[in-house]
Amino acid sequence: MGQVITRLAEQFEPYEAVPPVSEAAGDMTIVRRASSLWHAADERCWYLVMVEGTGPGTRIRIGDRPIVVGRIEPADLVLHDTEVSRRHCTLEAHPHTGLVVTDHEATNGTYVNGERIQGSFVLPEHAILQVGRHVFRCEQISAVEAARLDSHADEFRRARDYVQALLPAPIEHGPLRVDWAFVPSAELGGDAFGYHWLDEHRFAVFLIDVSGHGPGAALHSASITNVLRSGSLPGVNFAVPVEVVGALNETFAMEAYGGMCFSIWYGVYDRRSAQFDYCSAGHPPAYLIDWEGAGVLSLQTRNLLVGALPGYRFRSESVTIPMGSRVYLFSDGAFEIRDEHGREGRLEDFRAQLLVPGTTPESRPAWLLEHARRRLPARAFEDDFTVVSIEFCCVP
Repeated sequence: MGQVITRLAEQFEPYEAVPPVSEAAGDMTIVRRASSLWHAADERCWYLVMVEGTGPGTRIRIGDRPIVVGRIEPADLVLHDTEVSRRHCTLEAHPHTGLVVTDHEATNGTYVNGERIQGSFVLPEHAILQVGRHVFRCEQISAVEAARLDSHADEFRRARDYVQALLPAPIEHGPLRVDWAFVPSAELGGDAFGYHWLDEHRFAVFLIDVSGHGPGAALHSASITNVLRSGSLPGVNFAVPVEVVGALNETFAMEAYGGMCFSIWYGVYDRRSAQFDYCSAGHPPAYLIDWEGAGVLSLQTRNLLVGALPGYRFRSESVTIPMGSRVYLFSDGAFEIRDEHGREGRLEDFRAQLLVPGTTPESRPAWLLEHARRRLPARAFEDDFTVVSIEFCCVP
């Protein structure tokens, strides 16, 4: 009898029949209000799923009470975002109409599928709602399905947090200045990068992009990153890019890793000779921009993806770096971005952006990220966005 009661209880989910309580997720606070209604586990309810913002993957149910979204309490969903108004908009689930969003004349507007709305608007299922710098996807699913998806979301969050914990801090002083911009996609891709001094003269940098999306791709990229950071490839000289990439090809053969292979750009700069040796495999070129910001040199070697063919012989190249120059590494997610008309960005357009004057060099990765956001109808990336900038200074 106890098992029967338990199974019956599991079919129902109380909708916040508790006093108001606040919970924080990064710069987001959800204030849950009391309600007397209970919903069957198979009843379809409306949810907001954060795609981009302070808590990607967070799922918020819209119940029988309206939810006010704003920058400060007494809003129900508090987004600590300077682009969000104090009382930005209200979300309410109507039994017959559906999910309705009402804009409260917010300064920066409320957007649905990239279009600014006025007054009240009925949100279609899977619509993209943008409030300030936060992007949500609207879903109507059962509580059982929501619980299953939340379990997957937890896996995504753990994988994303693990990958981001491996990312190095920018370098602001010394002979090399390194800055970067990285935003994981809604489905979590396989981008990862790193850099470190091999010794007092030689500096190694890499960027990898594992095929596919999801926690598997992200964790595979983390494994490769750990190998490169720790130098744990026996008998390999990490100052020789072609040796490193060749050893990775044998270590991470796709047959042993669920068919996953990856692209890479790996380079080593020697400050004594100003020589930059590099090997790229299936990866977009890095770009060398001269100190005047006028010329662009493509740094790329044509090789197969890493892990695709055991025994493959990789090729490398070298270039002399003029002082004051910059090198940009990036993944294809930095330029293959579809606008609201479905047009995909091109590599040559991204290259042209690197030469656009009017911004300080230190802000260029952030500027490129903001330019990419403007192409998107709702600023939700389909693939990881990664750009790494290396400035070669005259400072000893």
